Amino acid sequence: MKCLYVLAVLSPLLVGCGGSETTLAEKVAEVQAQATKICAYLPTATSVAAMISAANPAVIGVSAIAQAICSAVTKQTQSLLTSERPTVNGVQVDGEFIDPKKGN
Repeated sequence: MKCLYVLAVLSPLLVGCGGSETTLAEKVAEVQAQATKICAYLPTATSVAAMISAANPAVIGVSAIAQAICSAVTKQTQSLLTSERPTVNGVQVDGEFIDPKKGN
């Protein structure tokens, strides 16, 4: 009987252990969408995937990565005299600024 009680208490917690994991491709698309919304910059899927892999995705969320990308690229454009490429988590940020009205 105690086992049933424990199972009844823990079952809502165990439901999240199943199939609600976000795939890397979905996270990449979310980061791209948020970065585009925040600062009109569309990072490449390759660089976003590398940033997610370099970070701890369980700790650093999609919006934090998008914010970091926007911070890195806007700092870079403010100091165009430097030849260094912007980076996030040691990964070079590749992509392009887009016209938010056109979508690209």
